[in-house]
Amino acid sequence: MDTLFLNPDTWDLVVDAHNNIAVAANPYALAQDAASEIKTFSSECYYDTAKGIPYFEQILGHAPPPSLMKQYWVSAALLTPEWWPQRPSSRHG
Repeated sequence: MDTLFLNPDTWDLVVDAHNNIAVAANPYALAQDAASEIKTFSSECYYDTAKGIPYFEQILGHAPPPSLMKQYWVSAALLTPEWWPQRPSSRHG
């Protein structure tokens, strides 16, 4: 699945040679989408407040074991659509 290309240093949109918003394809798109999930703080997404990692609540300033941080990061990365193309829809009805 393609995704908007984000500058790796600034996480801003980039334009391509034709002044269109640049698009990234796999495998880079998958890595970027996983990184976006990992960078999301809990309750940060206004459209789905259940998404995100509890950085303030359980990680930053709390010194959790590395295994807990890894668990959060792996779980977040696996939320990207490309990892589970056959995942059932979360919509009801």
